[in-house]
Amino acid sequence: MSRIDQNKSEINDEKWNAVSESVAATRRRLQLFRVIKYGGHGWICGLLLGLILLLAARIWSIENSIYWAIGIVGLGVIAGFMSGLLHRITTINAASIMDGSTLGNERSDMLVTALSFKDMDNVAVHWQRNQAAKYGTQFISNMRTLLPWPNQRKLWIICASMFMVVLIIAVLPNPQHKVLADAKQQEEWIKTQEKQIDELAKKLQTSKLASITKRPLQDQIEQLQKELDGQKDPNQALDQLEKKMKAMEELAKKQELKEKSLAEMAEKMRQVSQLSSLAKSLLNHSKDELQKAMSNLKNEMQKLSSAEKEKLRESLNKLEKEVPMNAENKQLKDALKQLEEALEKGDSTEQEQALQKLAEELSLAIEAKLQALEQSEAASVLSAALAQQGLGLADQMAAAGLAYSDTWSSGGSAEMLAQAGATGSASTGEPSAGQGETAGQGSTPGTGTGQGSGNGQGSGSGSGGKGTGTGSGTGSGAGLGIGGRELVTTPRLMEGKDGLQSDGGPIQGGGGDIQKGGDSQMIDGASRPYEEVYEEYAAEAKKSIGRNDLPQKMQGLVESYFTSINPNF
Repeated sequence: MSRIDQNKSEINDEKWNAVSESVAATRRRLQLFRVIKYGGHGWICGLLLGLILLLAARIWSIENSIYWAIGIVGLGVIAGFMSGLLHRITTINAASIMDGSTLGNERSDMLVTALSFKDMDNVAVHWQRNQAAKYGTQFISNMRTLLPWPNQRKLWIICASMFMVVLIIAVLPNPQHKVLADAKQQEEWIKTQEKQIDELAKKLQTSKLASITKRPLQDQIEQLQKELDGQKDPNQALDQLEKKMKAMEELAKKQELKEKSLAEMAEKMRQVSQLSSLAKSLLNHSKDELQKAMSNLKNEMQKLSSAEKEKLRESLNKLEKEVPMNAENKQLKDALKQLEEALEKGDSTEQEQALQKLAEELSLAIEAKLQALEQSEAASVLSAALAQQGLGLADQMAAAGLAYSDTWSSGGSAEMLAQAGATGSASTGEPSAGQGETAGQGSTPGTGTGQGSGNGQGSGSGSGGKGTGTGSGTGSGAGLGIGGRELVTTPRLMEGKDGLQSDGGPIQGGGGDIQKGGDSQMIDGASRPYEEVYEEYAAEAKKSIGRNDLPQKMQGLVESYFTSINPNF
């Protein structure tokens, strides 16, 4: 290529670069106009959606509605800008707008033509490109005049007006804010309940209860944890607590009845003199006593005459008829039946086998009784804990003006269960100072010693007549020291004459007749046999604990007390 041709080529390239740069600069300015315009439209859309959200938050409870509205407005602006960037101004569009600007009397289409001749190379194209470059350079130097900022006053007035409306709505008090605050507070209440249930579950998990005893209780607690998880309504949470509380109490009652059935069986066995030691071992839950009592019974059986064995057989037959058949005592009752049949046959080998079978069933009964007591006690403790926990939630709801079921009201079953649990905890605690000694007096002819047991650590003495008696009590709580129990003094009676006198004397300020009763005579109560008084009071107690509305825990406390002062032990 000659030097002249090379110079022409360089000049041509220079002109083309001038055309391209001028069009690119115009394109960037037009793109900026579009981005700002679309951003304004996005702001309007965001403000509109934010306004709708704030208005909806005054009808429905929407948490953090103001922050959501701010976010929506911001997203609207960003979406508008992004839309403006994505909708690109093309090179042809920019060149066309440049050609349409007023630099001459008529439209020349220089830049559009120059772009269309981009790949051509001849003298005419070079001349046209030179003219386009001059036009483009002149346009760029006057761009702010020829391509001014678009007048979008209406758009910005709409944006500003909507922004003020949204701001006013956001600042004005919203009644739903209190509803949300109350809901948040209620969620905190339920979270507190969940934490307390988790603590109960951990304590139950680490307790020394046998797995067979612990498993049903754990199932109830785990189910309660699932039902409270994500719960927001305190009434629903309280209902779940009530269901589990009653389920625990029902479980405690079921196990209490199971233990009571075995205890009643032992009471019936105790009436048979040869079986009294066995019955006592069952009542005391002692396998050591059982082993010793069974060894004594085997030795005694060998010494019984035929008449005595027949009498024992009749006693066993009577025992079988008196004791009702149920799941708890079926095996034990069958063992007694087997012993009766062996006595009837007079076969010593079968009698030995029957005694061995009876020993095995009594051992199993002791285990079942201990398990029932353990599970009943644990279920009662959990029931009382759930009751106490629910009462706390009910108090919070009452302070907030929320209604709840009568179970949690004052004097309701939950309060009774909580009180029974507190009473049970107190009765198993260490005795306080001065609580371990009790003194009693009674009429005790003759000389002898007596032993008694009670809920407490203490000693007692009895004196009267010609004899003295001493006794001791062990346990926790208030001590019951008992000397002689042959006779006790019943409360004195209040008696008097029923004659009436009418005093018609004057009364200050007027009034009716005054009637005066006769003399009252105070008569000391009589001394009665202890067994007779005990049976009378125990019968009244059984009527009381038979009420359905009395918590099982309280029933157990009353029953344990009367068992501890039973004169037959």
